[in-house]
Amino acid sequence: MIDLNEARRAAAEAALEQYDFGNNEIEEMSGWEYSQPGVHYTRTVFFQNFDDPKGDSVKGHFTVMFENTTSETVLDIFAMIDGTLIGQPTISGSCDVGRPK
Repeated sequence: MIDLNEARRAAAEAALEQYDFGNNEIEEMSGWEYSQPGVHYTRTVFFQNFDDPKGDSVKGHFTVMFENTTSETVLDIFAMIDGTLIGQPTISGSCDVGRPK
């Protein structure tokens, strides 16, 4: 039997794999961060710095929001750099396509 954290991690990975980050190219990612009880899984994502290709990467975040504290159903997904939304979800279904409320 899969526990809630394993199910959420799998759902978050699937959402990440299907997210369109637009022109932003991922260089590295950290692990998932979350709290219990909670509804958010967030991952730090480092993007290529197009303004300075030899400089430091640009730090952003990818967030998956679940329906409630006991659910593995994805409610929303979004990515941000410096507080600005980037990209868009490419998944459909129960996900309310990707903008924070």
